[in-house]
Amino acid sequence: MNNQDFDLGTVKHFLNTIIRLPINLCFDEFRSTHGSMSFICIDADTHKSVKVLSDRLNRTIKQFFLSQYSTAERAAVQRVIMDMNASYQAFVHELFPNAELIMIGSTLFN
Repeated sequence: MNNQDFDLGTVKHFLNTIIRLPINLCFDEFRSTHGSMSFICIDADTHKSVKVLSDRLNRTIKQFFLSQYSTAERAAVQRVIMDMNASYQAFVHELFPNAELIMIGSTLFN
């Protein structure tokens, strides 16, 4: 089999079915190396990590989701869960227009 036997559209479709954005997400931050704060996103149903980012800046988080997931996939997210202190609520509906924002009273991950 050579390179001409692969249809690029088929490969993209296959990859998109493997790398899916969960419909229920949890956002939190944690103290990482050298006292810095990092961002973590997990699948709320499976508790598997979706992504850990080296900082928790809104622009970093937005850039990640915008560059890695299509508008349609982000629109399929149903819930985003975060603590009340998170500044993430400012952009949740921009990234995930159909998601319900669920705020909890304390940190999600200990």
